Amino acid sequence: MIPLKYATASQEIPLGPALDSTNGNDEEGGLTIANTDIKLWKSGATTLASKNSGGATYISNGVYYLVLDATDSDTYGPMVIFVHVAGALTMKVECVVMNAEAYDALYAASGTGHIEADAVQISGDAAAADNLELAGGNYSATRGLAGTALPAAVADAAGGVPISDAGGLDLDAKLANTHEITAARMGALTDWINAGRLDAILDTIATDAARVTAARAQVLDDWINAGRLDLLLDAIPTTAMRGTDSAALASVCTEARLAELAAANIPADIDTLLTRVTAAVALASVCTEGRLSELAAANLPADIDTIVGYLDTEIAAIVTHLTDIKGAGWTDENLKDVDALIDAIKAKTDNQPAGVPKNVALDKFPFLMINSVDHITPKTGLTVTAQTNKDGVGFAGSANSPVEVGSGWYEIDWIQAEMNFNVAAWKFTAVGADQRDITVITST
Repeated sequence: MIPLKYATASQEIPLGPALDSTNGNDEEGGLTIANTDIKLWKSGATTLASKNSGGATYISNGVYYLVLDATDSDTYGPMVIFVHVAGALTMKVECVVMNAEAYDALYAASGTGHIEADAVQISGDAAAADNLELAGGNYSATRGLAGTALPAAVADAAGGVPISDAGGLDLDAKLANTHEITAARMGALTDWINAGRLDAILDTIATDAARVTAARAQVLDDWINAGRLDLLLDAIPTTAMRGTDSAALASVCTEARLAELAAANIPADIDTLLTRVTAAVALASVCTEGRLSELAAANLPADIDTIVGYLDTEIAAIVTHLTDIKGAGWTDENLKDVDALIDAIKAKTDNQPAGVPKNVALDKFPFLMINSVDHITPKTGLTVTAQTNKDGVGFAGSANSPVEVGSGWYEIDWIQAEMNFNVAAWKFTAVGADQRDITVITST
């Protein structure tokens, strides 16, 4: 099927080969083919029309060419060209007349290779197509397809894209966090570092705590208020001791009292102090200068570095493949453009002629009947019988009878039920004419 551009002049198409009407083999190169010998059947027509002007010109090997003008190609859809002149068998050329823009996109030297189309509806919804067009019209680099644009990216400005005067990222929140590290807090951290002031105090406490032996602790117990030595001192009068004082002391330092003093425990506050000193010593052993330095300069764990590196490698590979496909500068917007072009191509190609439709009535189907004597000359005045064999179930008569058009041409209206097949054989017979057989394949 030869594609033609709608309503366009100077479109050349081949015709032939023209074969001898006697033996059906020899190439006929000396035929005179006028425009009236060239019959056009245009989509939906019930009659054949002569070519508007100009006949056919011989090329070689029995092949001719003819030039169609704007009138010849003024109807969209399939077009069949028939030529039959004395001395040669009938020649037929099948064409399809296409939209001018679609034809240029596919076949013109400046064509893009794909058919561009306007999206009138999206999923059958015209409003959706209008909304998409509105969003595309509002596109900008700062807001995408739609919405309110962000403020301009100005250093230290409120809202918009945060940037610094030097071109790097400068967030107010980050600045506020740095203000929380005051000189006093930094001094406190310095005191905790190994050999800092607090660290030195903890080291001294740890050393002194080791010197508090059990014996020394007992002495401290004796000196504590109500301890044994404290009771003795309380019993000594302010004047010189008298003999009676010894008796008084003896009455105070009874065996029971001494037993109570011997069994006395370290006061809770001393226990608490020793517990805290021990914790402080343990903390000092952990909060070393080396560990604090590691925390201050901590990097991301090696496994996170590995993951980030892998993602960078994969992303780079994807970008490389996309660049190979379309070239440098591939962006998300390019992907959207490709998707839109694919939808446009589909929408356009869906509207192209698909052939004979299944289960749809076909009116004015033309066919030529040939004289059974010479098997060449078109036969007129026949009463033609039409039969159809749908999907191999056997021949059956047609609902409508063929009607003569002229010049040996007849036509028939096939009803919907007769078109409900995938493949069919049509047989046309009449007394005095050769049987005409046609195979038809439908499309859905």
